[in-house]
Amino acid sequence: MKHKLRLEDLKNGQPGQVLFSGMIEDNQNGLFINGTNKLLKYVAVRGIGYYDWTIYREDCYRDMIFSEVKMFGHKLLKSNAKLIVEASKEVWDLWRD
Repeated sequence: MKHKLRLEDLKNGQPGQVLFSGMIEDNQNGLFINGTNKLLKYVAVRGIGYYDWTIYREDCYRDMIFSEVKMFGHKLLKSNAKLIVEASKEVWDLWRD
């Protein structure tokens, strides 16, 4: 099930705030990064700019807690983020590349 992200969520959030987090399989049924079949953790974070946001995921070879994913995780590509987030074009336009 995809997370729903609305413009209001970004506007009401604080810079650096975690918008949502979760876990997904690293395979073709989930979010294929390295095909490890393990669960990957991810964290959506509001940026410090004009309501920008992004998602970080854990390194497939480390077992991070969510706060570490936020600090040290790898940024998802927008195309991968669209697999786990449902949002309007306006929200996707605020994605931080």
